Amino acid sequence: MLKIGLTGNIGSGKSLVAKIFSTLGIPVYLADFESKKLLMQSGVKTIITRTLGTEILTPTGEIDRAKLGELVFSDPSSLNFLNSLLHPLVIKDFENWCQNHLESKYIIQEAAIILEGGSGSVR
Repeated sequence: MLKIGLTGNIGSGKSLVAKIFSTLGIPVYLADFESKKLLMQSGVKTIITRTLGTEILTPTGEIDRAKLGELVFSDPSSLNFLNSLLHPLVIKDFENWCQNHLESKYIIQEAAIILEGGSGSVR
Protein backbone atom coordinates (compact mmCIF):
# COMPACT_ATOMS: atom_id res chain seq x y z
CA MET A 1 0.00 0.00 0.00
CA LEU A 2 1.22 3.46 -0.87
CA LYS A 3 0.73 5.98 1.92
CA ILE A 4 0.26 9.54 0.70
CA GLY A 5 0.45 12.52 3.02
CA LEU A 6 -1.88 15.45 2.41
CA THR A 7 -0.74 18.53 4.30
CA GLY A 8 -0.78 22.30 4.04
CA ASN A 9 -1.48 25.53 5.84
CA ILE A 10 -4.86 26.52 7.25
CA GLY A 11 -7.22 27.32 4.39
CA SER A 12 -5.07 25.60 1.77
CA GLY A 13 -7.80 23.13 0.75
CA LYS A 14 -6.72 19.96 2.60
CA SER A 15 -10.25 19.17 3.72
CA LEU A 16 -11.69 19.67 0.24
CA VAL A 17 -9.07 17.45 -1.37
CA ALA A 18 -9.55 14.81 1.36
CA LYS A 19 -13.30 14.86 0.74
CA ILE A 20 -12.74 14.37 -3.00
CA PHE A 21 -10.50 11.35 -2.36
CA SER A 22 -13.02 9.95 0.08
CA THR A 23 -15.85 10.43 -2.42
CA LEU A 24 -13.79 8.46 -4.92
CA GLY A 25 -13.63 5.58 -2.42
CA ILE A 26 -10.04 6.14 -1.34
CA PRO A 27 -9.49 5.68 2.40
CA VAL A 28 -8.61 8.96 4.12
CA TYR A 29 -7.26 9.24 7.65
CA LEU A 30 -8.13 12.60 9.21
CA ALA A 31 -5.41 13.16 11.82
CA ASP A 32 -6.98 16.24 13.41
CA PHE A 33 -10.33 14.51 13.83
CA GLU A 34 -8.68 11.42 15.32
CA SER A 35 -6.52 13.47 17.70
CA LYS A 36 -9.68 15.15 19.04
CA LYS A 37 -11.11 11.69 19.75
CA LEU A 38 -7.90 10.74 21.57
CA LEU A 39 -8.33 13.78 23.84
CA MET A 40 -11.60 12.23 25.05
CA GLN A 41 -9.93 9.03 26.29
CA SER A 42 -9.83 8.99 30.08
CA GLY A 43 -6.16 7.98 30.31
CA VAL A 44 -5.09 10.77 27.98
CA LYS A 45 -7.30 13.25 29.83
CA THR A 46 -5.74 12.21 33.14
CA ILE A 47 -2.19 12.71 31.86
CA ILE A 48 -3.05 16.11 30.41
CA THR A 49 -4.80 17.40 33.53
CA ARG A 50 -2.01 16.14 35.80
CA THR A 51 0.44 18.24 33.83
CA LEU A 52 -1.63 21.22 32.70
CA GLY A 53 -4.20 21.42 35.48
CA THR A 54 -7.92 20.88 35.82
CA GLU A 55 -8.67 24.45 34.73
CA ILE A 56 -8.83 23.14 31.15
CA LEU A 57 -11.85 20.96 31.96
CA THR A 58 -15.49 21.79 31.33
CA PRO A 59 -17.93 21.56 34.24
CA THR A 60 -18.79 18.04 33.04
CA GLY A 61 -15.12 16.96 33.18
CA GLU A 62 -14.32 17.00 29.46
CA ILE A 63 -11.31 18.81 28.03
CA ASP A 64 -12.32 22.27 26.90
CA ARG A 65 -10.37 22.49 23.64
CA ALA A 66 -10.65 26.30 23.56
CA LYS A 67 -9.08 26.61 27.03
CA LEU A 68 -6.47 24.00 26.14
CA GLY A 69 -5.63 25.92 22.97
CA GLU A 70 -5.30 29.21 24.83
CA LEU A 71 -2.91 27.58 27.27
CA VAL A 72 -0.67 25.70 24.88
CA PHE A 73 -0.42 28.45 22.30
CA SER A 74 0.66 30.94 24.96
CA ASP A 75 3.15 28.59 26.63
CA PRO A 76 5.71 26.77 24.46
CA SER A 77 6.52 24.20 27.14
CA SER A 78 2.83 23.23 27.42
CA LEU A 79 2.62 22.95 23.65
CA ASN A 80 5.72 20.74 23.59
CA PHE A 81 4.21 18.55 26.30
CA LEU A 82 0.91 18.16 24.43
CA ASN A 83 2.65 17.44 21.13
CA SER A 84 4.95 14.88 22.75
CA LEU A 85 1.89 13.14 24.20
CA LEU A 86 -0.49 13.27 21.24
CA HIS A 87 1.79 12.82 18.23
CA PRO A 88 2.89 9.27 19.14
CA LEU A 89 -0.74 8.35 19.90
CA VAL A 90 -1.91 9.67 16.54
CA ILE A 91 0.93 7.85 14.76
CA LYS A 92 -0.03 4.58 16.48
CA ASP A 93 -3.71 5.16 15.68
CA PHE A 94 -2.79 5.77 12.03
CA GLU A 95 -0.74 2.56 11.92
CA ASN A 96 -3.70 0.61 13.35
CA TRP A 97 -6.03 2.30 10.87
CA CYS A 98 -3.72 1.28 8.00
CA GLN A 99 -4.02 -2.36 9.09
CA ASN A 100 -7.74 -2.10 8.37
CA HIS A 101 -7.06 -0.87 4.83
CA LEU A 102 -4.42 -3.32 3.63
CA GLU A 103 -6.49 -4.14 0.55
CA SER A 104 -6.21 -0.53 -0.67
CA LYS A 105 -3.61 0.29 -3.30
CA TYR A 106 -3.09 3.60 -1.57
CA ILE A 107 -4.43 5.65 1.30
CA ILE A 108 -4.35 9.32 2.22
CA GLN A 109 -3.30 10.78 5.57
CA GLU A 110 -4.63 14.32 5.91
CA ALA A 111 -2.80 16.26 8.62
CA ALA A 112 -1.81 19.86 9.23
CA ILE A 113 1.64 18.64 10.21
CA ILE A 114 3.09 15.34 9.06
CA LEU A 115 6.87 15.55 9.16
CA GLU A 116 6.85 17.75 12.25
CA GLY A 117 4.57 15.24 14.00
CA GLY A 118 6.84 12.29 13.33
CA SER A 119 4.87 10.74 10.45
CA GLY A 120 7.74 11.12 8.04
CA SER A 121 7.21 7.58 6.79
CA VAL A 122 4.07 8.72 4.96
CA ARG A 123 5.02 9.35 1.36
